Amino acid sequence: LNFSTTSEALKAHFEQFGQISDCVVMTDRDLGRSRGFGFVTFEDPGSVNAAITMPTQQLDGRNVTVKKATREGSRQGGGAEPQGVEFNVVKVFVGGLPPSVDYDKLTGYFEKYGSIEDAVVMIDPGTQRSRGFGFVTFTDSSSVEACMQNYNSNEIDGKWIEVKR
Repeated sequence: LNFSTTSEALKAHFEQFGQISDCVVMTDRDLGRSRGFGFVTFEDPGSVNAAITMPTQQLDGRNVTVKKATREGSRQGGGAEPQGVEFNVVKVFVGGLPPSVDYDKLTGYFEKYGSIEDAVVMIDPGTQRSRGFGFVTFTDSSSVEACMQNYNSNEIDGKWIEVKR
């Protein structure tokens, strides 16, 4: 999301897909500014499907990616993906990053899988150090598939990194 997008603007945009019971733009509790993402809860589950049929939308002058959120721990063990749950097809979570990894190292490693639209290493606002995880958004879903094919051998600075959809 655009950092100036409010919860009201987010709600106004997504009301085109159905009645909304809750809508929030997530903010940094220390700085009070937007973290660049939010959540919309629809009253009717069919409205969710309507919204995610357009995975990329324009809001406040910025392309936003729309996907169905799942609660933490809702995935079943053994790497199985629950039926009916939709995942973002161009974005991956990268966990277990060594402290030495910055934006350049992250993109330098993942560009071998395809063109990168966006990438971020999450930083602790208090210490300004890496939190050990990040996200990579590719321009094409085949890049995500390539990452997943190499699940056991993804490594940066000699350390194995976990890549998840």
